[in-house]
Amino acid sequence: MKNTTSYSRKATFSVNLRSGSFVFSLEQIYCVLIRYFTVVSTELMLDTIRLIDHIVAADALVYCVGSLKFLTGNSTLLKSLHKKGCFETLSKLLIRINKTVSGF
Repeated sequence: MKNTTSYSRKATFSVNLRSGSFVFSLEQIYCVLIRYFTVVSTELMLDTIRLIDHIVAADALVYCVGSLKFLTGNSTLLKSLHKKGCFETLSKLLIRINKTVSGF
């Protein structure tokens, strides 16, 4: 016998505050978390690129630059990265690498 049960109810979460009661769907919570962690992770990656020694932590820089390249495929994130100075940070990284290479 086939199971024909279907669930049409969406998962919701209720929050009671002094200003009122709010109900959020799982999709809304997911979207907020993704946006928050994307913003936090891009800031951490940019700080890593700015502050880390490119000779000592080359693996970390490759990971961060690759992640930023992937994120620039989204036009909204691209604008956000541009506002945060991503391209200036990457150009300064290239300048540091060129200075190191030309010194050898």
